[in-house]
Amino acid sequence: DGVMYLNKVLVSVKPFVSRKLVIKSGTKVIADRACEGCKSLPSVTIPEGVKSIGEKAFEGCSSLKSVTIPEGVNSIGSYAFYNCSSLTSVTIPKSVTSIGERAFYACSSLRSVTISEGVKSIGREAFHACMSLKSVVWNAKNCQDIPHYYGTYGNQIFSNNITNFIVGGSVKQI
Repeated sequence: DGVMYLNKVLVSVKPFVSRKLVIKSGTKVIADRACEGCKSLPSVTIPEGVKSIGEKAFEGCSSLKSVTIPEGVNSIGSYAFYNCSSLTSVTIPKSVTSIGERAFYACSSLRSVTISEGVKSIGREAFHACMSLKSVVWNAKNCQDIPHYYGTYGNQIFSNNITNFIVGGSVKQI
């Protein structure tokens, strides 16, 4: 069926897979580059129990419109959803402590992002070049390691096009 697992790791998905991907129960890790370049993949369901989403795991999945990141995922690797140009919204659950650099870079249809309080670090340009991104709800209560949060180039997390930016938690300075 074009999907390969090794023990409890989703290792690879063949680029021709064009159906909804439901990752099997018991999977603990989505490996680096597991679904890279699956241009026809419309949606992904990640089961409870997955702990990490590897680097470039879904890079270039240009038809990916929806992904549910469940509670229990601890990290989202660098470039994990890079250039997923059809992705419209994402919610980062409380269990995620780190979002890698350029994790959602160039997700051009991304309109809203919710970042929960568990996130302690966000890599540079994590949500940069997301030109449709208008709304960010960020409970930055525990965030300790972040580059500049906003701008047009360099180490910023977001681009300048956001119109609704809500920061919660105990943030004292931005």
